[in-house]
Amino acid sequence: MKKILMIQAALLAVCGGFAPLAAQSPAAAIVQLSGTVEVQLPGASEWKPATLDMPLAGDTLISTGFKSSAVLALGNSTLTVQPLTRLSIGEIAEAAGGETISLNLRTGRVRADVNPPPGGKVDFTVRSPTATASVRGTRFEFDTLCLEVYDGAVAFTGVSGHVVYVRQGEASRIDIAGQSVSPYLAAIDDLVPASPVYSTPGQNGVLTPPAAETPMGGLGVDGGWFTPGAGDPSGGLGFGGVGWYGGGGGGTNGKAGIVIGW
Repeated sequence: MKKILMIQAALLAVCGGFAPLAAQSPAAAIVQLSGTVEVQLPGASEWKPATLDMPLAGDTLISTGFKSSAVLALGNSTLTVQPLTRLSIGEIAEAAGGETISLNLRTGRVRADVNPPPGGKVDFTVRSPTATASVRGTRFEFDTLCLEVYDGAVAFTGVSGHVVYVRQGEASRIDIAGQSVSPYLAAIDDLVPASPVYSTPGQNGVLTPPAAETPMGGLGVDGGWFTPGAGDPSGGLGFGGVGWYGGGGGGTNGKAGIVIGW
């Protein structure tokens, strides 16, 4: 009996016992560096220069300086951290052949190339103070407010909780109400010229009177975004531009000319 127990003990010592192996986290490290890149390790208060092949654990902070960038390997996926960006590693875990990766983007912009492990899947999430981008295999760029998708699809959620699905070649953004905008509306917004900086929106059909007017007409400067109103003889669309007003004694009769906007 003692011999049997001794043999069993020897086998346990050689084989390392029969305790189940702990689950391994996907490899996470910095694989490319350019410029000034710093990290703040979990529990530390000071920043230190990042180095190639530096392992990344949960709660690690990464910061890039002006004209600086870093490429992170996160399991089978990669993340390009653009200049002037700060993010933290939330969770990097592996279970049942799949990967779970969670990042917190505080400021700046990142580009993600998300790939699942062979025969598995990946749950890849990037959160910012205003939005969340969740994907399962795609390529996208995110800057805390605006999202562009180059491949696959992204579930994009604002703080309001409204979800839109942004697919290849589409984009979305978070509006002033904290809601993610549908890619269709975002595409329409991109076709509308932006109003001039510091301009004041005008009312429909209202144009600034000429600064000086003669029987031959005069010049006037519009200070905002204008669309034709009912009965407005000027017509057209102008914003922040210079308008030529035909002579007519001032008032509304003095707006019979051409409005030029840019």
